[in-house]
Amino acid sequence: MPFFPIPRRSRFLLLLILVSLGLGLIPTAWSVYVIFPEFMEQLTRNTEDEAIRVGNHLSHLIYSGDLKTLESMAITSLMREEVKMLKADLQLMKLKLFSASGKVLFSTEALDIGQLNENAYFHEIVAKKQVYSKVVQKNSPSMENQIVTVDVVETYVPLVHDGEFVGAIEIYYDITNKRENLKHLVQRSALILWVMASGMLGIILFSLALINKYIRERETREETLKRVNMELEKVNHEMSQIQGQLIQTAKLISLGEMASGIAHEINQPLSIISLAAENSLMHLPEDAVKARDYVHKITQQVERCAQITNHLRTFGMESKIQKNEHFLQKILEDAMLFTGAQLRNRGIDIQLQNDKGQPTILCNNIQIEQVLINLISNARDAMESAPVKRLQIHTFFQKPWVVMDISDTGSGIPEAVQHKIFDPFFTTKPPGKGTGLGLSMSYGIMKEHEGEIRIFNTGKEGTTIRLQFPVAG
Repeated sequence: MPFFPIPRRSRFLLLLILVSLGLGLIPTAWSVYVIFPEFMEQLTRNTEDEAIRVGNHLSHLIYSGDLKTLESMAITSLMREEVKMLKADLQLMKLKLFSASGKVLFSTEALDIGQLNENAYFHEIVAKKQVYSKVVQKNSPSMENQIVTVDVVETYVPLVHDGEFVGAIEIYYDITNKRENLKHLVQRSALILWVMASGMLGIILFSLALINKYIRERETREETLKRVNMELEKVNHEMSQIQGQLIQTAKLISLGEMASGIAHEINQPLSIISLAAENSLMHLPEDAVKARDYVHKITQQVERCAQITNHLRTFGMESKIQKNEHFLQKILEDAMLFTGAQLRNRGIDIQLQNDKGQPTILCNNIQIEQVLINLISNARDAMESAPVKRLQIHTFFQKPWVVMDISDTGSGIPEAVQHKIFDPFFTTKPPGKGTGLGLSMSYGIMKEHEGEIRIFNTGKEGTTIRLQFPVAG
């Protein structure tokens, strides 16, 4: 793992690191595998040139103008002294004189005299008037299969007289010191290059670390800015929704005030109609059964209208939250005054079931009525396109709760949104048809009454919402 993380999109940083590592390793490898071999080759060539010069110098001492072969030549004391001087001056390790047949005629080591060189290189290369050299490393066999104890350059220089090959001189040059000096020079150069490359690599890596830090900080700032922008957009959206809800609430308040005023105005003619109907009954004869029946129906409908207008006035009035004991089925009857006609007009079959023996609940009846109206309205909208439209409301006592199940035959609530249906401003209805506040307000009201509201059952055949109220006292 690198000592600092590299962003995925910053692949060029990794490339730069690899290049930097290459710059640190290439000079060292170049020095060891290229420069040092070339220097050794140059040393071999220089040694070979020096051997040729020595051979040419000795050739003038070895034979005269009428000498045809080296075998008939006598090794003079002058030549021995010359060889001794050359060996000392040029640091020669060994020198041999060969005849054309490969026989050793003279050697600085007496044991070599008289031996015959039958190696192919002598007859195929040297005998054809070509110089032949080889670098022999320490403790390795020479071209004549003799183990050398130092690094040497073994060189054969052909001797030519009147265009004819008459023999050869073999010279062993000790290059141990030169090789070691050259090796140390290359090693020091490689070390210097490695130190310089490492320094450059350190600078590059430090720069990359700074660049990477800047990139990560920039990415962090960009992510933070992006998150803040998203939060601002969310807040702006919620503010727009809240503003719309405030406008809608203001309209509802105005509508409530208007409804209270209208109900008050309607009550006056209703009172007159009711009084007139009662007076008519007093003046109608007992045998006018049909007429009296009509007047009774008028009286019943007037009472029903009065009941609706009085409840509308009560529901629209702003009052303090006050809790009293109420029967839940009575609150449902009041809610049905507002919603029953709408349900029947939309072809919805209403089935109410109120079990006997239900105790009272401690509640604010207006708030609980609002909860019931919200749930009934949602059920109504859910069944808008259902083939069978049926609303079932079952009220019963299940100790320690008074329970109400409100069931519809709509398409159900998708599982993915069931956990959000009580969130403020969440709605599955099309824009303009739902505020997303009905269920949220109902949830809050139920919690204020220490009750529960939840999805009891939902599926393709419909949804059941269950309300649970604690028993009064």
